[in-house]
Amino acid sequence: MLGFDEWPFDGKRVIVLTSRTTVEDARVTRAASVDEATRLLEEGGAAEVYIDGGRTIQSFLRAGLVDEITLSVAPIILGSGRSLFGALDADVLLTVRGSHATEDGLVRTTYDVTTR
Repeated sequence: MLGFDEWPFDGKRVIVLTSRTTVEDARVTRAASVDEATRLLEEGGAAEVYIDGGRTIQSFLRAGLVDEITLSVAPIILGSGRSLFGALDADVLLTVRGSHATEDGLVRTTYDVTTR
């Protein structure tokens, strides 16, 4: 995220879930755990939160804190790679909310999330 040419989060609070002891960017607040990130978000009155990054998404899913997921499918089939969600403690039921194709060829589908 810190390597972006342009900062895409102007006017938005950014919390990074990391095991690093410090984050050297004044635009970013560090959280060491999902519980700490949740506390910071609640203290800040967050109503909508964008979560990104495979392990981070997995952590928030395990904690039952995700109510919507948007998946983007790129027009390429990879021969190998990491599982997006990894092992989860329970099945996650998804209900399609909507889908659309982007100009650059991605297909984005948004789902409501229900954990069992």
